[in-house]
Amino acid sequence: DRQGIARPEFNYIGSGYKVPYHPALNEMLECDPVFTEFDDELCEVIAEIQTTCAKYGTELVLVEPPSLCRCEWETPACWEGIPLIQGNDWPGRRDVANFWNLNHLSAAGSLSYSEWVVSQFLPLRDRSE
Repeated sequence: DRQGIARPEFNYIGSGYKVPYHPALNEMLECDPVFTEFDDELCEVIAEIQTTCAKYGTELVLVEPPSLCRCEWETPACWEGIPLIQGNDWPGRRDVANFWNLNHLSAAGSLSYSEWVVSQFLPLRDRSE
C-alpha cells in the first residue's frame, strides 16, 4: 500500500478505508463563521447526478459533513425534495476530541460519526421499500 508508506498518518483498515492517526484536538481552535452561496452551476451538476441516479434506480442523498466551524447557506431551490443529512446535527459535533482540526474527524470521531450517519440513512431506506 503506497499511500500508507508515503503518508504514515494513514492506516489501511480494509474495504478501501484509511483511518487518519492525527492526534485529536484538546481545545477549540478559533474560527470565523462561513456563509456559502451556491450558483447555477451547482444546480446543473445536481440535475446531472439526479439523472444518473434515476438511470440506476437509486436516490440522491446530500450529506453535509460535520465541522467545528459554523457554515451557513441558503438552500438552493434545486435541492428541494432531495434528502439532506446535516453533519452538524450529529451529537458529537461539538466535542473537539472528535476532530483533529476544524474540519476533519479524528479516528474516534470517524467511528462515531459513521455510526450516526448510517442511522440517518436507515429511515430513508425504509421509506423507499
